[in-house]
Amino acid sequence: MNFVNYLPASFSNLGYSKQVILESKTNTIYVNSITVCNTSNNDIRINLLKNIIGTDSSSNQTFLTKNLEISAPGANKISTINLVSYFGLNEFLSAYINNNITYTCQLIIYSGGVNQNFDCTVNYSIFVETPITS
Repeated sequence: MNFVNYLPASFSNLGYSKQVILESKTNTIYVNSITVCNTSNNDIRINLLKNIIGTDSSSNQTFLTKNLEISAPGANKISTINLVSYFGLNEFLSAYINNNITYTCQLIIYSGGVNQNFDCTVNYSIFVETPITS
């Protein structure tokens, strides 16, 4: 039996609309990397949120990065960045129960405006032996 599953998730043509890129509903997830590649012709700004949602309709959002500028592809410009290594993020997403309320955790990514398109690849680990706890 595997105790840890290593998985990728790829998203293309993301933009201004918020996109859930990871969600923990049962087991703990560790985020290994989040690679963002600017696919537009302009500089873009990237936002990454951590969102905790309760079955009582509560929600708590915190920015992990806000308005990070990523250059348009071109000579001597960096248009691809790994957010985890760049910021030294050490993020775990866990589902849990507290006072009879079940909480799930999400990562949400989006750009700062229309026509700011990007691709995103997330590499993560699911800890199979860590089910939801109270």
